[in-house]
Amino acid sequence: MKDAWGRTIEYVRLSLTDACNFCCPYCRPAEITPQSQHQLLSVDEWMTILGAFHQVGVKAVRLTGGEPLLYPHIEELLARIKQTGWFEDISMTTNGSLLAPRAEKLKELGLNRVNISLDSLDSDAFALCVGKADQLDSVLSGIQSAIDAGFTSVKINTVLSRHWTDDECTVLDLPRITIYRVVRRLVLSSPCLIVIVIHAIAFVLLRMVKCDSAFCVMMRPI
Repeated sequence: MKDAWGRTIEYVRLSLTDACNFCCPYCRPAEITPQSQHQLLSVDEWMTILGAFHQVGVKAVRLTGGEPLLYPHIEELLARIKQTGWFEDISMTTNGSLLAPRAEKLKELGLNRVNISLDSLDSDAFALCVGKADQLDSVLSGIQSAIDAGFTSVKINTVLSRHWTDDECTVLDLPRITIYRVVRRLVLSSPCLIVIVIHAIAFVLLRMVKCDSAFCVMMRPI
């Protein structure tokens, strides 16, 4: 399958639900609850769509939302996808707050990689980021559980914003947690140093230009 510019498409993202237990200001103004979702596709319907993607050459699938862990049939869907053997890679983007008790099971069902959002390490700032109080610990637990489960890759997505970045050392704190707090078994490596440089550049850009947020920074434990 090729796009209008002749590029081969081998990767697709499936938005399983609009529901999310967070309401990040750069994403949505209010929480969309699972109870509000009345027209979700069934597992059979998703498998029909995935079968069509497989036939046109798609090799990798990412499950997203909203928050994909709020899709009520996520485990059945993963098991069905794994059973087919259609795809070389199955990944997920999640806010991490619901991941801790499910990470190991999701890995067993065929999930290869996870991207987890973490915009701040300060509890109050994080509450501003996600529109809810007392959520940081659950996300940190989700990150640690993902690492312990042995996923091929655990990435941290960070949005730097003047609303929650200026008053904390986000530039260095997020790389530091990647190196020491979350991935204690790691040693300092060049990719981690690159992340620190990227954070520094983003932080400077936030102060130079009059915008509310910069861009998404991704950190991969090595």
